[in-house]
Amino acid sequence: MENFKSISTKSLRLYYSVLRNKEDRCTAFLSQLTDKDDPAFKDAENQLDQVKQSLHSVSEEIEKRSDKLIYSIEDIYKLVGQSDSYCSIDFFLKSPAYEKYGESVHGLIWYKKKDREVLDAAIAKNDYERTNGIIYLDSGTDDKKLQHDLQHIGFEAIDIKELYRVGPAKSKTYKEGGIKEIPNTIQIKIDSNFDVIAAQQYVLGGYLKMGYSLPTHDLNIYYRNLLLFYPDLLKEEDNDKYLLKPDKSGFTEEIEYLIYDIKVHEKIATADEIKQWSEMLKTRSDKRMNFIKKHLGISERAITDLLLNDKKRYITLMQSTWMFETETLAYLGPKACIYWDFERFIHIFLRHYPDFFVPASTKGQGKHFQYYFQDIQRVAKIILNQLKDKINGKLESGNQFTINGHYYNGNHYQVRIDPDGKLMQFHPLD
Repeated sequence: MENFKSISTKSLRLYYSVLRNKEDRCTAFLSQLTDKDDPAFKDAENQLDQVKQSLHSVSEEIEKRSDKLIYSIEDIYKLVGQSDSYCSIDFFLKSPAYEKYGESVHGLIWYKKKDREVLDAAIAKNDYERTNGIIYLDSGTDDKKLQHDLQHIGFEAIDIKELYRVGPAKSKTYKEGGIKEIPNTIQIKIDSNFDVIAAQQYVLGGYLKMGYSLPTHDLNIYYRNLLLFYPDLLKEEDNDKYLLKPDKSGFTEEIEYLIYDIKVHEKIATADEIKQWSEMLKTRSDKRMNFIKKHLGISERAITDLLLNDKKRYITLMQSTWMFETETLAYLGPKACIYWDFERFIHIFLRHYPDFFVPASTKGQGKHFQYYFQDIQRVAKIILNQLKDKINGKLESGNQFTINGHYYNGNHYQVRIDPDGKLMQFHPLD
């Protein structure tokens, strides 16, 4: 009987891996020997039996140990999970995880919302219970099968030999209060002479050539630009289809506004066109404010009170009614150009961004974004691109896309997108 009492559990598990490897070699060697009367066959058979006996003894000893689990699911969450730290994981030789995934894997540990809540509560105790469990990993690999298996099948924590955090230690991200920054942000200065119109035509024209079904507002911009800046490229049928009213009596109201708008910004508008643009902006702003009042169940008096009591919030709200333009957030596929219009934008912000909250509103306020205003759109774009394949799958088949609990940077988000690509809901759940 071998004595393992002086050997640490980790060393014992490493020894077990060595024995498993030796067992494979002995089995392979024995299979090459055909003469059972050959002394070499008997020696090989005896050596294999000895290895199997050692394996059995080591296995029994490991099972007796209270510390046979090198890294519990609680340890892993505490070390890298709660901070969303990138990690590298080595497996014990011949363990099930080693057999399925190889010597090591790396990526971000992936948790469901309910699992994070349980583990968050568990590690709050100094003497938390250490348990085995399934670990799921978002490896970011281009190998779709490997990515799927790691994220949806996973591996047991008990198979982990070593866990390394890649990069410096990070603070906890899940359920942390305060304003957050978007990870890995790099500031890039845009040339003041940047040609916006040329860029619009290059991007939108490229998507049209690839067969993308662009939202109406993108088509309006593309053909508006052709009309004003590239008239030789505008076909008569496109002019009639995208720019004119059905009876061809003039431009549609939206196209008329866009024409004035770009002329004003390019400083080529006449005095009369600037006046027309201002009047259209005022009319649009009034309509939008009426929508806000109806949406929140408030009167004009509530808006007046907001002006008197919280001028900063009033200005923030008014600026949105004047300045917001329908925008495509992500071009995910030919049938998945995701956009928001004013009604969806303001619905999201009135309920989930504190600077838009109106105290007099009878409507409930949900969990709020933990980002500055200018960063929330970027967060939406990041999450939409993370969900690209799932969104494409739904919208390509003409179905609505919904997910309750997509995790990003410490928060779970609800996302709902109509079949035409309109973003209907986007907000944090915690």
